[in-house]
Amino acid sequence: GLVGLEIPDFSAIFTSEAAAAEVYGDYEYTLDSSNKATITKYTGSTSSLSIPSTINGYEVVAIGGSAFEGKTSLQSVTIPDSVTKIDKCAFNDCSNLSTVRMGNSVGFLGSRAFGSTAITSITIPKTLIDSSSLARFSYEIDDKIYTLDTGPFYACDKLKEVTFGEGITEIADYLFSGCTGLESIVIPDTITTIEEYAFEDCLRLKSVYIPSLTVRKRQNSPKGCNISINGSS
Repeated sequence: GLVGLEIPDFSAIFTSEAAAAEVYGDYEYTLDSSNKATITKYTGSTSSLSIPSTINGYEVVAIGGSAFEGKTSLQSVTIPDSVTKIDKCAFNDCSNLSTVRMGNSVGFLGSRAFGSTAITSITIPKTLIDSSSLARFSYEIDDKIYTLDTGPFYACDKLKEVTFGEGITEIADYLFSGCTGLESIVIPDTITTIEEYAFEDCLRLKSVYIPSLTVRKRQNSPKGCNISINGSS
């Protein structure tokens, strides 16, 4: 688990109008200049949640930083197609969250968006082109301490299966950095670019299969991995 290092709370960065948050049921939200809603906080305690595509008549386009963080009651969540952005720590430390159905329009995943959850499989939509890692954390595995990048699936020990949306063409930077569950992955033949640090610090990742010979890897050998690509180290 996590040991030692801490970083400042950046959640306010993602909700610059936090003081003007509106309340609708179990949700708090803010509106941007186009009257599009960002969910900034969830106060409910359900185990299975389908996030609405509209709140109080406003289209939901983003999940704000730390909006659902630490909600241990959550076991499954469905994110609507209207959402294009899931910010830093949105579902971080939802330790019982094992099933996530991500909408087909998500273009950005923030650092630790689903960090330290119980997710076992995930489908990455073809719209996802950007993700981030804001810091490095110390993490203990088998009595050894590692310092890992904190990508969207940081410390997801149970994440073993990744499916890519049909027609996806790139794997975003940092997308799986610090994902401690991945052991193998098959890259679809539609992928033409694997961005930098996409698989950085995937400590258990041993096998990557890339069927296409035209893939451009912006980083030749991900740090923190001892992997075989198409059967050769």
